[in-house]
Amino acid sequence: MILPGKLMSQLRDYIDQHPESAKRLVGLDYSQLIELISHAEKLHNQQKKAAENNKIRIIKAGGGRPPKLSLSGRVR
Repeated sequence: MILPGKLMSQLRDYIDQHPESAKRLVGLDYSQLIELISHAEKLHNQQKKAAENNKIRIIKAGGGRPPKLSLSGRVR
């Protein structure tokens, strides 16, 4: 099940405030969860960069409408 962005950020905020409950909520230790999130963000950035390299552009990079969703970047 994929959680919507707002619910996911609320869960992340709660786990950041209460790292001892991460095992109960997610099934991973807090350190494992943070490591998993950082690996997922790195993979996402690599895939995004690869897609940008293959894209045929009419408008130069950085132009146009900004994205509606962004990554939080709160990984410690």
